[in-house]
Amino acid sequence: MALGIAGILFLIAANIVYRLLVPPLKRDAKPSLPDLTLCTRLEIRFWKSSMDYLFTTDSEDIVSPAESQYLRSLTTIVIDDPQRVKAIAGELNAASHIAWPRNSGGRVKEFRLICYRDSNRLASLRVLGQTIVAEDGQRFRLKKSLPNTVALVQEIRPFLLRARCELSLAMTGGALSYGARKRGAYPPPSKWCSALTHVEGDSLERKKAIDYFLRCPAADKGKCHYAMNPHCKPDSPPDTVLLFEAEAGWNQHGGPELFTFDNHDPKGGCVWLNGDTVKFIRTEEELHALRWK
Repeated sequence: MALGIAGILFLIAANIVYRLLVPPLKRDAKPSLPDLTLCTRLEIRFWKSSMDYLFTTDSEDIVSPAESQYLRSLTTIVIDDPQRVKAIAGELNAASHIAWPRNSGGRVKEFRLICYRDSNRLASLRVLGQTIVAEDGQRFRLKKSLPNTVALVQEIRPFLLRARCELSLAMTGGALSYGARKRGAYPPPSKWCSALTHVEGDSLERKKAIDYFLRCPAADKGKCHYAMNPHCKPDSPPDTVLLFEAEAGWNQHGGPELFTFDNHDPKGGCVWLNGDTVKFIRTEEELHALRWK
């Protein structure tokens, strides 16, 4: 019995010593990205090119042949400016771990981000929108809807904002077209924004999405950067302008006099045609050549 008690006391003492000398395992520790604040250079490698990353559909109405050629030439972009590297690394480090299937991928709609410290590679990450995939397959979620990993890439930023504007206008125009198919008419031009954002029974998520898409990402502050052509009806010819870029305002409606070229650089603005098409207009001549009635 004495030997048994001595053995028990020995085991207790050994366990105490072990706990003091060996740090406990953090069973609930979540995976984390490598510390990217050490990066001095970043490489963005697109799956095909920046053109394929930014525009997924026929884009001849959005980018000129020269712009398309330029974007297709950008397969890899090197960022070594310390401020830009720091900003991108800071956003990546703030990403939070998420549980997600490890075998999904975007291919064309993704890019690989290679992080270096001088000539030493620190990490290779796949970026799919707001999602980052580490080399071990763990996934992380960026906080912003427009990641600075792309927004801070000055070489393609104007085209990124143009692509986002195209999407915003397409989503807004698509919502108007959907409503017109149900009710047989577009909302009154003097209430078109209000009609989109105050649909009875809509979920909070959809209302937030409509509010989001009413804004041009390249424009300054304002609730809406688009205007409605009051002469366009659901049965108007498909090349009739329905929505177009304008200065900030709510329920704006009118003709080409409201159109603005100032939201984008290079200058220009998007229009949504009744046939569910977006065009990027660069000159007054192109603007007035559109069908408005």
